[in-house]
Amino acid sequence: MLLLSEDAQWRDAVCRAARQAGVAECELASSVEDAYRRVVAQPDRYSHLLLQPSLAGSRLADLVSVTADGAEWGVELISLGETMQAPPDVTAVAEADAVALAILLRRKRPIADALHLDLGDLVSALQDSRIENRYQPVVSLQSGELLGLEVLARLRHPVLGTLLPDLFVPPIEQAGLSPELLAAVTGRSFAELAEYGRLGWSDEAEHWIAFNVPLDLMLSPDGTAAMVDRLAAFGLSPARIMLELTESLPVTDVPGLATAMERWRDAGFGLALDDISPLVENYVDLLDLPFTSVKLDKGTVMQAAVDPAALAFLEDVVGRSRRSGKKVIAEGIETWQSWHQMRELGVDKGQGFLVARPLPAAALPVWQRGWAQLLDQFRIGPE
Repeated sequence: MLLLSEDAQWRDAVCRAARQAGVAECELASSVEDAYRRVVAQPDRYSHLLLQPSLAGSRLADLVSVTADGAEWGVELISLGETMQAPPDVTAVAEADAVALAILLRRKRPIADALHLDLGDLVSALQDSRIENRYQPVVSLQSGELLGLEVLARLRHPVLGTLLPDLFVPPIEQAGLSPELLAAVTGRSFAELAEYGRLGWSDEAEHWIAFNVPLDLMLSPDGTAAMVDRLAAFGLSPARIMLELTESLPVTDVPGLATAMERWRDAGFGLALDDISPLVENYVDLLDLPFTSVKLDKGTVMQAAVDPAALAFLEDVVGRSRRSGKKVIAEGIETWQSWHQMRELGVDKGQGFLVARPLPAAALPVWQRGWAQLLDQFRIGPE
């Protein structure tokens, strides 16, 4: 765990609580910038970030953002001692009581659920700009270079806290609000990432932003025109955009999808077939469609380390994809073993918790600096 405090009483109580709770190590951050850098670059190292809010200053909102994704992020933020209006994603502790702190450190972090969401909640979230974005880096498995960012939506609920897509995207789609959700996510991301220079991206290099698009929007001619207009408003090119076909609806009309894809391709967009796994029954037919990239399912990639059948499936998909000129992206890269295994299979790019968790836009430059140091440490690059 990581502690940011100048108060000796709090330091003593927190470190005693850590020992009682069996936490391996209680590290002290030297400043809010040091705490922010560590949590962004090394989230797996820390279970909790405990801090006095006044020491965080303007960085407090950033720290809340990078620790707000529940179990998917893994770092829980605890506010120490000072009166504050704590958002749902933050636990506030009033007194320097080691026993009470130890109980908090031992508990399993609660995961928000969306059982109380109704149509009114979803509509108001879309209207009130409570859809937030996270960006998960996609890197070359040869060089480690940042190549793209997958945009992942979050819903900021005033009571339930930050909700992950599995909890709110299906009901939004069932309510027929997919166009509004895509507009909210893309508009926010174009505004946040319009200046590629902040990431060191040149106009010439191959870099993209990826969005998840359900089948009904992929098939819609109006969807293509709306996306082109939205890009033009921000001065961005469709060549910078990859659209990932999600599995919310099964593909039953393959020729119809092929026609729609040609329309998107003619407009200049990249297209990715998302989450390919043994559960996708018609994956051979789908791989024949004019996708530019294929994304390997996270669970299958992770299983390939121990399951010959999963590995054989991925070998088949990678082989078919490369023969048809498609790039291959592996999700679920969580260990260096998985990195090297996918690279040996001929996979071009990867994303996963080894590289980075989904990040707020403001954290991307901080992650980049830490990632460059990690690549240098492990000597990742062309062999």
